[in-house]
Amino acid sequence: MPNLTRIDVNIATGDRGGAGTDGSVYLGIGGREFHCDTSANDFERGSSRTYTFGEESNVRNGNRNDPRTPQLTVEAVDRFSVYIRFEQGAGSEWNLDRATVHLNGSSFQQYETFVHLDGGLWLSRVSGAFLHLEKHQDPSPT
Repeated sequence: MPNLTRIDVNIATGDRGGAGTDGSVYLGIGGREFHCDTSANDFERGSSRTYTFGEESNVRNGNRNDPRTPQLTVEAVDRFSVYIRFEQGAGSEWNLDRATVHLNGSSFQQYETFVHLDGGLWLSRVSGAFLHLEKHQDPSPT
């Protein structure tokens, strides 16, 4: 059972008026949540950033957002939903354009938003706070 040592999630904020947020964004994976937060100004309109948890972490509070403590396994990821969750500040909303997740530093895309979201998806108290991601499937050989 391979251990999960690193999670990379790339999150892109939509490029529309009011798309950015100062709210909190979380990645749910392997039965846990990880806080997507760096020292930069995250989730600005039209921005894209990769958040790394575990090996070569670039997030704040990396020791508390580490899939190695307690140790998660790659198999555990398939037992639970993989999702992005938005927790807003007062009166805010956020426009998520896309999200992709890679495991253990692999360049192979493991999880992604269902489709490229034309115009993004608004997340807020009045429109929902979660977006579940879909496991990437290799096309069948022909």
